[in-house]
Amino acid sequence: HHAARSTDPGVAALLLDALKIQQGATLLTNPDAWPLVSMLANRLSGAILHAMLHEVCQSREQLLTVTGLNRELLLTDQLLRIEHYLQPGVTPPVSHL
Repeated sequence: HHAARSTDPGVAALLLDALKIQQGATLLTNPDAWPLVSMLANRLSGAILHAMLHEVCQSREQLLTVTGLNRELLLTDQLLRIEHYLQPGVTPPVSHL
């Protein structure tokens, strides 16, 4: 559980805030990160944000439940999967949330 606790939950919070902005919410978890959150909300579709959030949550769940998992490899894989969603023309999977 130590490895999962040491991962930065900020990425998930930023993605959630971007989704909130797209839905018209004004109360954000990270108001100090408004420029970044606003940029994410304006440049990425809700489907892409959902897919990226799913990747972050899935990785965290694996860190919590799989004994002996190589944290560095898991996080590298997560970043590569997220980077894939940033490529032009990528169709996100059906929403998992």
